[in-house]
Amino acid sequence: MMRNITSLIFLIWTILGLAIPASANPIQTELSRVSLVSEVRSIAPGSTFWVALRWQMRPKWHIYWQNPGDSGARPTLTWQLPAGFTAGDVLFPNPQRFLIPPVPLANFGYENEVYLPVVVRSPASITQRSVDLNVRIDWLICEQECIPESGELSLSLPVGDGQIGDGERALFQEIRQTLPQSLPAPLSFQITEQELLLDLGALPEFGKSSPTPEVTFFPAQDGLIVNAAPQKLEFMDDRPVLRLQRGYQTEVPALGGVLVENRQRGWSLTANPVALATSNAVKANPETTSFIEAMGLAIAGGIVLNLMPCVLPILSLRALSIVALSQQSARTARLSGLAFTGGVMTCFGAIAGALLVLRSLGQAVGWGFQLQSPGVVLTLTYLMFGVGLNLSGVFVIGGGLMGIGQRLTTQSGLTGEFFSGVLAVLMSTPCSAPFMATAVSAALVLPELQSLLILLTLGLGFALPYLGLCFVPALQRVLPKPGPWLEVFPQVLAFPIYGTAGWLLWVYHLQAGSDGLAIALVGLVLIGFASWLYGKTQAARSFWRRIGLAGTGLSLALCLMLFPWGNPSSERAITWQPYSQERLTALRAAGKPVFVNFTAAWCVSCLLNERTTLSLPEIQSEFQKRNIELLKADWTNQDQEITKALRMFGSSGVPLYLLYGAKIGGGEPQVLPKTLTPQVVRDALEQITPLS
Repeated sequence: MMRNITSLIFLIWTILGLAIPASANPIQTELSRVSLVSEVRSIAPGSTFWVALRWQMRPKWHIYWQNPGDSGARPTLTWQLPAGFTAGDVLFPNPQRFLIPPVPLANFGYENEVYLPVVVRSPASITQRSVDLNVRIDWLICEQECIPESGELSLSLPVGDGQIGDGERALFQEIRQTLPQSLPAPLSFQITEQELLLDLGALPEFGKSSPTPEVTFFPAQDGLIVNAAPQKLEFMDDRPVLRLQRGYQTEVPALGGVLVENRQRGWSLTANPVALATSNAVKANPETTSFIEAMGLAIAGGIVLNLMPCVLPILSLRALSIVALSQQSARTARLSGLAFTGGVMTCFGAIAGALLVLRSLGQAVGWGFQLQSPGVVLTLTYLMFGVGLNLSGVFVIGGGLMGIGQRLTTQSGLTGEFFSGVLAVLMSTPCSAPFMATAVSAALVLPELQSLLILLTLGLGFALPYLGLCFVPALQRVLPKPGPWLEVFPQVLAFPIYGTAGWLLWVYHLQAGSDGLAIALVGLVLIGFASWLYGKTQAARSFWRRIGLAGTGLSLALCLMLFPWGNPSSERAITWQPYSQERLTALRAAGKPVFVNFTAAWCVSCLLNERTTLSLPEIQSEFQKRNIELLKADWTNQDQEITKALRMFGSSGVPLYLLYGAKIGGGEPQVLPKTLTPQVVRDALEQITPLS
């Protein structure tokens, strides 16, 4: 009897051994459990085999795909393998989309359970009897909050014939089925002003499981699409086309990512742009606008554009100046209107020319295309802020924006009117109006001459209300009579301008990140100080007026020095690991040099050091050449571990910069100055890791 029981137990364990893949002791946290499993039970020399990291997560918590979406971070693996072994990149399964209410943001990743496989290759000759596969994992797990987690796994496998058991075979077959399929040829897509139109007609067996499948595209690169926007599948000429809302990327030379159908099948795809003029999607789009219709809509759109908050204050003041002009002569008013219209048409002509040139080069552009450049957005922010300060009475230029009276009868007065028209167009570029979208969309697909006429007609419509006031005396009588209220009215109109400046600053923050926002805020303070100083001294005696002009010029020069003349990005080339004392100790024990950046989002000195030194390409290159491990201790929110570390080095706050050499174990770090320069960092790096 006892022998039968023993045989039964042995049989059960044998069956379980056949069914359960070889695995390492798991990492167990409060939110997730991670284990490493192998497809093979033994490793054959010169073979390729699969392993996989298995994540099991608490309900409603998720980890991230290779592109995490609007926030988050992908898991990172650091392998320590015997000589001759290599591990490939993580193969990410088909992801899912997590919307983040109430803001229109989305994350890409996995919840509940997921296997992330990796392909490992063994050398042709293996001398040891068993092999240890070691991997360090860092990942972010999120629900409403995000928790960084990490751990190490080790899997020991004997050297043998590469046997694969039935359990392993079945498991890894399921894992492979979760991976997106590769396509033999790229797809195509078209670019419009606001959308990317992805043609899915070449997908094998697409839509076979359902006549109206649920389809989601996950871009491999950030900024190609608005991640949280609805993705609409339409059938155009019997071909499926997926409409994607464009993101902030100015150029889309190619489209890459994963397309998932009904949350099951997926394809890893690339797509190349094709011309709009021959696009089936464009032909099947809602009603094509004729040239005559587009001209009418352009006139209407230009007129309505005057009512937008970024334009109305300027045009209101120009209109009120007609009250004073009408008391002089009709000829003066008409000259004023013609000069203003000339400035408007010149500026619209320049914008139209730029649009057509870029279109001929294959670029996807539209009204407001210049706002895709962070430098232009910041320039308009400064312009709006300066105009708002002028309307608020902080300073005046040539008698104020109303600019009325005898000076308009002179050539300089008409020149002022001309540039008032240019200014009005520049102020209008962040805004759009009803009827404009259809007219501009038509202009972008019609022949060049018709496109130019439509855009110039839009400019004429924009100038038409002011031009009408200048030429029709009856319209001038509708305007209110001058009075004391004219002193208050411009100040009231300043607030829509400030609102537009605030919105543009928010856009710039999305484009340039927190560091860019900090620099922009410093620039706004400098512009505010320069405007106040100029306003206070412009009526003073000549000595103080010169002092005021010098101070104003110096402030504006500092603003120009801080201006991001390149193309700032919210993403930095170097990757910072989150700081923990445990991680620092592990890196020191491994004999790796470490740079620790104690910083905070509210620390201006920290942000300036990061922008002017740590984010420079040459400093990033120095870190990479010397294999420096980078840790960021983010003290934006209270963190007891970081507070303790700061006190350990006698610092009551941030910034603090520590540089550890490659000595294993002990060794005191080098404490760098609180104000960094590239040379300071280079000298410090040379002391601990000199390059031969």
